[in-house]
Amino acid sequence: MTEKEYTERRAALVGQAKKINKKFFPRCVKAKLRQIARLENEYRGIDYETRKNELYNEWFNKTDKQ
Repeated sequence: MTEKEYTERRAALVGQAKKINKKFFPRCVKAKLRQIARLENEYRGIDYETRKNELYNEWFNKTDKQ
């Protein structure tokens, strides 16, 4: 997988996850986040479980500072 393919695939997954209403469909969002973590594990060698948990915290335990 080239860097361009990785970037395009990750952007597509993030876009899909953002379109899902996480208030009503949290399991669908988590499924997309698992796909992102799997992709990063495959491309960058980042630990899957660690990255998955980081993404869950990032998307579901956000405190908006605006």
